[in-house]
Amino acid sequence: MRKSYTPEFKTQVVLEVLKEEKTMNEIASAHGIHVNQIRQWRNAFLEQMPKVFEKGNKKVERAFCDVNNFSFNANRTPPEI
Repeated sequence: MRKSYTPEFKTQVVLEVLKEEKTMNEIASAHGIHVNQIRQWRNAFLEQMPKVFEKGNKKVERAFCDVNNFSFNANRTPPEI
């Protein structure tokens, strides 16, 4: 069975890669993910970034506002539901 990851987890991993504080191999090992999977996520993320700035895309504009209000902390505990 294939393992699936949440969009939030993928985003967290990609942001770690973009920070360039660790190598992709280090990040892959830390999360137990193959480095090629992380490359695919990073490439998809970078390809989709221009859409954030398209005018008239209300859904993306709302999401962008949410991201601006989100404080990235890889060590934070997830909120209880």
